[in-house]
Amino acid sequence: MLKLVWAGIAVAFIASMFFVLKWGIRPEPVSLIGASRSPNSQSPGATVFDQLSQVVRAHRVLVWGGIPNSNASQQVVQGFINRAAHFGIFYNQILAQNGQYPQIASTKSIRFNANGDEVAKLISGLKMNQKLLVLTVNVYSSHLLANNPISRLEKKLGRRVLAITEAPLAIQASELESLHPACGGLQPQIAGTRKLGCMMAARSKKVFSKGLPSNQMTATLDMVGSGDYLMLVHSPQKSP
Repeated sequence: MLKLVWAGIAVAFIASMFFVLKWGIRPEPVSLIGASRSPNSQSPGATVFDQLSQVVRAHRVLVWGGIPNSNASQQVVQGFINRAAHFGIFYNQILAQNGQYPQIASTKSIRFNANGDEVAKLISGLKMNQKLLVLTVNVYSSHLLANNPISRLEKKLGRRVLAITEAPLAIQASELESLHPACGGLQPQIAGTRKLGCMMAARSKKVFSKGLPSNQMTATLDMVGSGDYLMLVHSPQKSP
């Protein structure tokens, strides 16, 4: 009887590992960086690179999904790029979602929400020692959302792509309703992104008790799947 129990446990473990390796599914997010204060707007990106430097080195392609129409978000990714360059990691091509990253020096403007052919061709054309960075918006980069642009790109490539998704962090309960993508609501436009919104809300609730100051930038980082990272950033609101 005991042998059957252990056999069942072994089968369950092997099955769970199979799903993780094949589809990147994880039972629970793994916290890599707790709610940490950042001295400036580029610091969160630099900290994320420090945490993921070995992973970043091992991947030739990175899809970074930022917060739409956010100047602070552009500074975060610039901090990541600068920190990577400091340690000898350079992106030979930087593709930027149309109109989303005017502050970042990119090599090409793209529509990442298209069918992925253009990006797939550029990736296939990379030389062995070259790296490519795709800058898009968070709902296009997160593996938490089904049938989104990164999923379509991976189908064309036949492999998983490293992704870092940046989204807002609420540090107080009163800020939950302003999170986008949202977790609640019945609107059709919310239904497709709810899983990301609910992950953001659940992670935010874990920092409420810390009493973090609202006038300082704060960031967290979680691994939510195989090669899939969720970075939440609270940016202080400027006074009118």
